Amino acid sequence: MSRTASGRSAAIFLQPATAPADFDGDKDWWTAPVAYDLSTGKELYRGRPDLISTRPFACDGLLDLCFITYGGASQASEHWVAIDSGEESAGAAINSLSGIFWPVGEELYSVWKDDVQKLARVSHGEVLWEADLETIFGKGAITDMGWHFKYSEEMDLYVGSVGINPTNFSHDTFTERTFSLNLRETTTTVGFRASSGRVLWTADGSQLECARTTGIEATKLEGGDAFPVRCEYVDGFIEFPAGTYRGGHSKVVGYDPLTGNAAWESKAVEVHGWGISGLIPTASHGEFAITGTPFDSNLLDTTTGKFRGASFEDSFVCWKNTSYTVPADDLNGDMPGGNTRAGSHIAFPCLKSGSPAPAFTYGALTDVSTADQDTAVISLEGKVAGYKLLKDFV
Repeated sequence: MSRTASGRSAAIFLQPATAPADFDGDKDWWTAPVAYDLSTGKELYRGRPDLISTRPFACDGLLDLCFITYGGASQASEHWVAIDSGEESAGAAINSLSGIFWPVGEELYSVWKDDVQKLARVSHGEVLWEADLETIFGKGAITDMGWHFKYSEEMDLYVGSVGINPTNFSHDTFTERTFSLNLRETTTTVGFRASSGRVLWTADGSQLECARTTGIEATKLEGGDAFPVRCEYVDGFIEFPAGTYRGGHSKVVGYDPLTGNAAWESKAVEVHGWGISGLIPTASHGEFAITGTPFDSNLLDTTTGKFRGASFEDSFVCWKNTSYTVPADDLNGDMPGGNTRAGSHIAFPCLKSGSPAPAFTYGALTDVSTADQDTAVISLEGKVAGYKLLKDFV
């Protein structure tokens, strides 16, 4: 979501587009950025088709529409579109990074240049700092094996996790070999200063991807009482080339953002795959989480780490992961696993078990955070839909 300069809220996303006839490359990746008025669903802006490498995002985390395109000679370029006027700007004035780069968090970018991956903080076009990814997360750190970052302006803090490759061979050859990986060696969560990149704490074997749909508004990251959460592998292995899990268990941890220390921990659950982490993806402001597995779950108060019952009046929005088949000549997969790649996620109203609710309900919609409090936007199969909420009940 984003806002225009005139104050209107907009839904921003990509739609498939036709590549130029003379384009020499895979034409399936050509898309056009679009913006729709959040209240009416009317189109506000439609950009020209391009080879866009990121989903659109709100520029500087606030307004309008930004996206990044692939350029020649291993270069990327960030574009800023003023939605109200359609005026577009690009280049160093918008983002002075060089190499191939993409956003991984608020004002935070991953950068590939000269075969080295870095993290960079960029604000209003100015690069504030750059640091090697391995300097922050340790040897073998690589975003191609997953990443997630949360930002606290109040604490001058990023908390992020990335995948770790502990082997001496490339992660994109995992499915071509027979070996085991200790799950605790495959991911790390780090708290570091947003202003400098200085590391404050590290939690090995943990990740934030499981909590990607859990907000932070009610947590200590934004002045609330609840603890933000991460998932931690307790034990177990992942076996290649099949990519199956063996003997794995994972727990949910509520942690102090400035120290990384655990404030509480959930009971560990058995891990059968990436999607089973001990936390059922659900929308909240961080004040609660659904922990366990769909067949054995509980509603957890993230302030205390204690379970509480869910009544018939409680409704939730859950997510399911999506995937897509990459074009045959694509060489830049984001996860190991043949020609299937991780997509985004689809929202649906659910029970505390994580199973779908029989219909859309008012309660399910109110947990979706949007720029306008009286409008909820939920993604459906092949479309997005906006729902107007009754102001008297918001």
